[in-house]
Amino acid sequence: MFTFVWVESFCLPRKHWRQISSRIITPTTQFASLELQEIQQRINQAAQHSVNVNSPQQVSHAIFGTPTHSTSRAKLQQIIASSSGKQKELARLVLQYRTLQQHQRRQLSTNDSSKRNNDNNYDDDALTVDRILDGPARHAETVKSLFHEDFSLMIDPYWKEPLSNIQKPVARALISQLNSRKCPTGYDPAAVPTHLLKTITTRTAPTKNTKSKLLEFVEEQKELYPQCILLVRVGNFYESFGLDAILLVEHCGLNSMGGRCRAGCPLGNIQATLDDLTRHNYKVAVIEEVEGTVAPDKSKGELKQRMMSQIVTCASPTYLYNLVLNDQDNRSSITESRPYMGVLATANQGYTLVEVSLEEQSVQISERLTPEAVTCRIRAYPPVNPLIYVGQRGKLPAFLASQKVKTIPSHLVEQQAVGGGGVERAKRVILRAILELEQQNESCMDDFRLLSSSTKSEVIQTKPLHFETAKQLGLMNDQAIPALVDSLVTNRSPASCKRFLRRWLLTPPPPHVADAMAIMVNYFQTKGSQSLPPTSYASVGKMVTLLRAQQASAFVYQELLQALDVALHLLKLPSSGDAQDGDFPLDAFMIVLEFETGIAAQPTSIQRRSLEVVSIIEGIISPLHHASSRTLDNNEDIDKMTDFGNVIPSAFWERNEADWRGRVRPSVCKDSYEKVQKSAEKLAKAVATDFWDEPDLSKVPDSKSKSPIVQDIFNNLIAIRDKDRPKDQKDRYFRPKDRNNKIIGNKYTTQGVQDAWDEYVKACEDARLNVEMALTNLSRRLCDEGHLPAIVQACHLNLILTTVTQHACQANHMGWSTVELVDESDVALHLRGVWPYWMGQCQAVSNTFDLKNMFLLTAPNMSGKSTVMRSTAAAALLASCGFCAPVEANSQVQRFDHVFVRGASSDIPTENLSAFGAEVLDIASLLCSGTTNSLVFVDELGRGTSPKDGTSIAAAVLEEMSNRGMSGIFATHLHDIIPLLKTENCDGIVNKRMVIRDDQHPTYLMEDGVCMDSQALETAARFGFPDNVLTRAKTFAKILDDGFEEENNDVEIDYNLVERCSHDDVSDEASNEITHSTKCMEDAILVASKVQGCEDEIPIKIRPKWTPPPSLEGRSCVYILAVPIRDDHSSNERHHFYVGETDSFLQRLSQHRRKKASKFDWSLASAAVFQIPGGKSDARLVESLVIRQLAQHGFDMISVADGMKLRPNTSSSQLSP
Repeated sequence: MFTFVWVESFCLPRKHWRQISSRIITPTTQFASLELQEIQQRINQAAQHSVNVNSPQQVSHAIFGTPTHSTSRAKLQQIIASSSGKQKELARLVLQYRTLQQHQRRQLSTNDSSKRNNDNNYDDDALTVDRILDGPARHAETVKSLFHEDFSLMIDPYWKEPLSNIQKPVARALISQLNSRKCPTGYDPAAVPTHLLKTITTRTAPTKNTKSKLLEFVEEQKELYPQCILLVRVGNFYESFGLDAILLVEHCGLNSMGGRCRAGCPLGNIQATLDDLTRHNYKVAVIEEVEGTVAPDKSKGELKQRMMSQIVTCASPTYLYNLVLNDQDNRSSITESRPYMGVLATANQGYTLVEVSLEEQSVQISERLTPEAVTCRIRAYPPVNPLIYVGQRGKLPAFLASQKVKTIPSHLVEQQAVGGGGVERAKRVILRAILELEQQNESCMDDFRLLSSSTKSEVIQTKPLHFETAKQLGLMNDQAIPALVDSLVTNRSPASCKRFLRRWLLTPPPPHVADAMAIMVNYFQTKGSQSLPPTSYASVGKMVTLLRAQQASAFVYQELLQALDVALHLLKLPSSGDAQDGDFPLDAFMIVLEFETGIAAQPTSIQRRSLEVVSIIEGIISPLHHASSRTLDNNEDIDKMTDFGNVIPSAFWERNEADWRGRVRPSVCKDSYEKVQKSAEKLAKAVATDFWDEPDLSKVPDSKSKSPIVQDIFNNLIAIRDKDRPKDQKDRYFRPKDRNNKIIGNKYTTQGVQDAWDEYVKACEDARLNVEMALTNLSRRLCDEGHLPAIVQACHLNLILTTVTQHACQANHMGWSTVELVDESDVALHLRGVWPYWMGQCQAVSNTFDLKNMFLLTAPNMSGKSTVMRSTAAAALLASCGFCAPVEANSQVQRFDHVFVRGASSDIPTENLSAFGAEVLDIASLLCSGTTNSLVFVDELGRGTSPKDGTSIAAAVLEEMSNRGMSGIFATHLHDIIPLLKTENCDGIVNKRMVIRDDQHPTYLMEDGVCMDSQALETAARFGFPDNVLTRAKTFAKILDDGFEEENNDVEIDYNLVERCSHDDVSDEASNEITHSTKCMEDAILVASKVQGCEDEIPIKIRPKWTPPPSLEGRSCVYILAVPIRDDHSSNERHHFYVGETDSFLQRLSQHRRKKASKFDWSLASAAVFQIPGGKSDARLVESLVIRQLAQHGFDMISVADGMKLRPNTSSSQLSP
């Protein structure tokens, strides 16, 4: 064992303690070395200069400002106990360092075996293991220490939250190396990697500034872009330092370099790395090398000049650099861009939502939205941070509390307060703020196209969905609810089609656009018989972005030509306005196209402009990339790779020509192509002469013969080996140099081959530059000559066509039909054979009904009422957007302004909402926005609170919706709603129920009527509920059916009553006076009077169907009910008796008479009521005693359960007999 002496608790901070209670372990020198280094760094940070801890003068100067003060252990402890701030922190760190250093030295002086087997006695400076620092401090405190307010920080406070959210252990371990006072990135070149376990003392600790020129450059750029992650091009890698490297390790799966805060990605993975970072809403500044340049000062090595290439964000996630000569179209791996969003609060008109796409340069504006609709849109499409908000008096709405919000400066709002319409004003205000964030010039504001989803048509338009509605209809990626979009198209459909459908369903289009979509879908579903060319799946935003940045490659133009070819094909089809005669509905296509692009869509204009674009592109791009429907009319324009057979390996030609051949027509760069051809022939002849020893190229052996040529792909060389050199001409051959100007061993070439190789490589490089220039000029020409609108329309037309055809195919496969939208109708919905959208027609049960006003739907559990509601709501929403729905033909839907779907939900802890709170919040929004033209579906409202309160609220909500003229379905298990709503104000409520077979199995069909049995116990049994619990539940259910009322307060027993009931004379008298053949209400009254000891008191008698007097209300009483047997036609009518107690006899008697039990006719029950002066406690006691006595004397009791309720309260005073 080792003996340790504890150091005072104030010597070391608590965040460094390692709690070990069960055993003591000797700390290793390795961990001590790491902690010495960390403490030394913290001392230097606190003192703001390098301090030798073993030098008393330096320590005294750091703590006191003069080198003459004592720094003994006692003095340091005194400072810790009495001082504060910087002095206390330095004293604590110095004492900590010296203590740990002494322990380390003692460990080094002992060999490994003695450390394991011998006891060691330490002096007062030794440490117990739970005082030894265990690696980096706790994560949260480590991050907090980086942003300590007492020191001047170089790291921007913006990074505190991202560093706090680091999860990977390897990334967390790197945070301890950051120094917030060294560099804006936090990178400290003096920090030793955690995996290098070396002994470090103050003599060997690095104190010099070891910054390289590259690091100095990185610091300068970080100061310019403090809230961006920097990726700096270094050769074939992009590298980052400090906190930027930690975020790369955390989010991109990269490893740190040598255990330091330095990481990087290969050149070919730059876009994937950027996608990982922008997906987490980071901005990335990419810095490129300027090829062929070095810094003027070469005294400390060459440093290439670098430039800021691009700031990549989630709004513009495509890295637009060196893409012109890409070998393949890698845009499929690029994530979709996010929109910027702005919210404007308008007086008494809700909110205006502005969505800005920087890639497409479009502005989508939705007016008069509710907070719930804005929330739904934000959650469906998370915007770029920050969200722009313009509101009155700067108040932030509650639904934006979880967002990072930037408030528009007041002067911007004032500038827009006068002039211009509401839509234009909203566009200018939000767009100006976004361009300021993106550091772009406001002059480009006019380049943004305006798209407005709102119209001033008198026809009713469906408003954007609320979040709960979108969730219940499977539009919010909730795994518990089938996704609606997945049912509209096949799994093979491109993601762009699914995004299109989801966007339309969340924000339904104006009526005339929805009608146009319905015409298109109906045409392709039933009438279209012509084949179509293959459509292009190109992203419009990516296409336009690449063209504007002049980074479009030949593969991008290939997709663009394909999109233009499809557009031209559609424009040439025989067309008509409504497609009634079977012709192509071109007018409908133009309506949807204009709505999607915000550009006037005239067929002749689009056709003319598309032909111009095709002509320009095909004049430059190689025929290999033309649309598949076009023939290659000129074989001379087909670019081919150089080939001289076996003279030079084909891989060499590919190595030099593959990145530029096949992109443009050879005639476009004729001179360059000819130079490459001539230099290639010269090189081939030189190789044939010097390496093959055959001047005639045609006589060089074929590929079957062994070639003497050796290709160095890495250095782009061809040579021969030593053994293949002619023996009589070895002096002609020499060793070539690699790309670093170093001689390559075991490879030889000649001066003739070297000169020809130089000429060929130079010609290929010139050809590559000229081809790149041709493609760049093509992009510039298309932009400068105003061809982008035609390109945008062609791409959108492809997207629309793909979506419509995919949906029509899926609708035919699933048996769906189009639904007729009508402006006015006697019914809100006329649905024939509607079934769940996530099921096939052959697997589902269809329902046919006309929905008018409100349906009150009651049904047993698992009978399909929620499915009917969700199916109906989905069918109505699909119809309002012009899509097919899971219904049979000839169905109709009246246009509606809102569709609300509120299903049973759970609590929302993140928003501090209980289940009931979430319910009433959504219902409040429904009642605030709902009108006569609204379609509502509410399922099980009130389940989150008590049955009484839930029933009351549900009844009031349903009554209000009916009074407003809304249409929809209200499903519930709270059956007491039904009698509450039998008033003149609820004539618009129709009772519906789900049909149940005689064997209690559901049919999933809806019919007129009421269902009062939820069959919860039967459903629980089907799902494997434990038998014992189920049996007990049935017992409790019977008690509740008999009218048992549970109370929370304890029963206080009147023992005078108990004593009287214990005497034999009571039961004997009753027994002598009553015979079994004459048991009637009078007999029961006699027994009850004997129990109370008040035979002279006459109870209040109530005849069948009569109402009790108001005087009984609010008073404790015991009542006896005489209930006849239903359909008993015997001459001697026989009654069964029920005894109860209550403080509200009027309500209780009404409840009894409404019972629908099959055996007893409760509606004809007569009653006798005894008032109990002792209050509710005595009433419950009397109730139990009367039940016992009546049962003992042979009365036919309906229930005797309450006769067992004798629960004495020993704390109460007892009455004497």
